[in-house]
Amino acid sequence: MEAVQRWACEKCASPGCCEPQRWCWWLHERLTKLVDETGKQVNLYYDLQNRKYEKLQDAAFFWGSPMLLPPFLAALRIHEDVSRFLAFLFSRHASSPTLHRCLDTKWGAVLRSGYVTMVENQEELSKQVAKIFWEIGATSRFTNFRWITTSEQMMPVREGWQLIFNGFIGMRRSLGFLRLTRHRLGLLRPQHVDSDSDHLLPKEGGEYDTWELRRSLFQDDRKFTDKMVLRFLIRKVFVAVTG
Repeated sequence: MEAVQRWACEKCASPGCCEPQRWCWWLHERLTKLVDETGKQVNLYYDLQNRKYEKLQDAAFFWGSPMLLPPFLAALRIHEDVSRFLAFLFSRHASSPTLHRCLDTKWGAVLRSGYVTMVENQEELSKQVAKIFWEIGATSRFTNFRWITTSEQMMPVREGWQLIFNGFIGMRRSLGFLRLTRHRLGLLRPQHVDSDSDHLLPKEGGEYDTWELRRSLFQDDRKFTDKMVLRFLIRKVFVAVTG
């Protein structure tokens, strides 16, 4: 990537064409196109499954539900590929000077939050897919229900589709927000993080508005509750409930 950018900068006639203000928004447009195009592919597979489902209903061939699985698996593969590509992108934050100039900004922080939301959604999607696969292995059906009730058979798959769409919606919202706030002052200004890690500490009221609480929830690492979290629960949650 650095070699391609270096070659493009050498060929560029404008002296400012390789500044972060241009390069980062070029990257933004490419990511937007990626999410939009892959989202369209997912919609096509979803429409294909719906057409097959209508044929099953019209023919009353209730044992043909396995034909509904391939479109779902194809959409699942697209979701996973996008997630892996974005993981590779963020993994280059420290090692790529080109990406570092973009990701180490408020723009990068918003994009990172959207991607983490997609990963958190993917965890739920993986659990749902595991349930479907387990039931297929056990009963050759999507759920432990009678074959004739096709609508009930499709419920686990529909839930999986919704989780796939949620992943793309989260990234699309982040990219759309950045597009709307493109001209906001300081959006591409580097973020300076204090060396004493004050940004990781809870605030005065006990609120965790950083990644610490989000990481704890995602990794299910809630073995104990410290004083700051208890203070937040007492001041913000318990008071609101009892009041």
